[in-house]
Amino acid sequence: MASLESRPEAGSTSRELVALLERVGAEVVASALTAHPEGIAVLDGDRRLLWVNDGGASILGAAPSALIGAPATMLVATGVDSSGRDAMPELELVESPFGAPDDRWTLVTFRDVTVAHRRQRQLRAFTRAAARITVGETLDEVLDHLAEEVQATTEAVACGVVLVDPETGAIQAGAAGDLPPHYAERLEESRALGAPLLSLKAFETGEAQIGRHWMRSIATDPRFAPILGEGDHDWDTIVVAPITARGRQLGVLTASYAPGVDPDEEDVAFLTAIGDQAAVAIENTRLVAKIGESASLEERHRLARDLHDSISQAMFSLTLHTRAVQLAHDQEPPDRESVAQGIAELRELTQGVHAEMRALIFQLRPGALHDEGLVAAVTKQAAAVAARSGLEIEVTGPDERLPLSEAVEQELFRLVQEALNNVAKHAGARQVRISFGTTDAGDLSIRVADDGVGFDARAAYPGHLGLTSMAERAERAGGRLVVDSRPGGPTVVEVLLPGALPPQR
Repeated sequence: MASLESRPEAGSTSRELVALLERVGAEVVASALTAHPEGIAVLDGDRRLLWVNDGGASILGAAPSALIGAPATMLVATGVDSSGRDAMPELELVESPFGAPDDRWTLVTFRDVTVAHRRQRQLRAFTRAAARITVGETLDEVLDHLAEEVQATTEAVACGVVLVDPETGAIQAGAAGDLPPHYAERLEESRALGAPLLSLKAFETGEAQIGRHWMRSIATDPRFAPILGEGDHDWDTIVVAPITARGRQLGVLTASYAPGVDPDEEDVAFLTAIGDQAAVAIENTRLVAKIGESASLEERHRLARDLHDSISQAMFSLTLHTRAVQLAHDQEPPDRESVAQGIAELRELTQGVHAEMRALIFQLRPGALHDEGLVAAVTKQAAAVAARSGLEIEVTGPDERLPLSEAVEQELFRLVQEALNNVAKHAGARQVRISFGTTDAGDLSIRVADDGVGFDARAAYPGHLGLTSMAERAERAGGRLVVDSRPGGPTVVEVLLPGALPPQR
């Protein structure tokens, strides 16, 4: 510690540490550092390891004595391999140089953040799956996208999503990675041969199944020959998660892992969550297939997108946060700070889900439209959007109810609703102004103006903004849609309805 005292810039903190060492003894402090669960190491001037504690050696996967003299690059050459799978621990480092100018050392503290980063990648995968799976896709596309997201984000080398038709019993499948072509047909052939399929067990029990070293047990079983095909396979252990909706089994999701990879509880939890996401996507896709071109199709599309964009992702995030709090609580001793922080985050997420559900329920059945009229219903819808998006929204219009037919009110309300959703999702705006204007001649105008980033209104309507459906609504209400916008500027969406109201006498 003499080098600390000799430094002119050493402050009171350094002097207090020296005093502490003199009081408790360097041996006690050294023992505490050695036993600390996080990694602590000292590098010499050539950036080689002079000392590493037991916690650090455990993280690096070697005995402390074997690490002495190793280059510091082993602390930073971490991450994932080219396939995106965890190849070695991902470390979070903090370096603190100390010592005299001609004898510089470096204290390094580090911890393994592999699990946390894996969880972040899984959450991003879930978000991508929710974004890609829309009710406009076919069921085959839905299943393939789910399989691709699982295979790309986990350590699985293959993934299959199998769906069982509740009426006919026929199976349908999506696949990614090391699985044979026509996976659904091959699986059905093995089932017909009497193969004890783990996927069938998961489907019947509604519980996730883990088949460790599954490939070894089925490789010579002729009942599994259709699934295995003629080539070699890179997988060994499998995890099968059920796909369940409202207590009814829809199918299973199977992830296959390479030899030496042992999926843990977190992997099973993630696959189960993706299975829940699959259930929502499958139910939505089947619903759209049944209702076809009915008038409610457009509203179901929007509601399904909103569910994917908000509630599904929020519920998955709640699952991950709950598991993180449980892990922090189960530590010895419990990590009280992490538990308290996790509970606070859970409270915020729960409140957000509640607000989203209220907003979606209002969109599904806006009672104010029937009871109070268009202006009041738009005002309440604006308040709901403002609460969940942070937008400042002002609505101005006549106090008395506009004398419009119920069909026209419904079209105009949905038009304004779509315009608000566009602003919240795409415009990057801070303020929105919705105004209702009337003339003595009975003309009605509704303007939705925002201060966002704008777009090229002269080009064809971008499909994701829903402007085409808004224009069709305006036409059905007896008016027309006018869009005034430019890249980098404000946007005004206005619906004009000449003669929609009785003329003033």
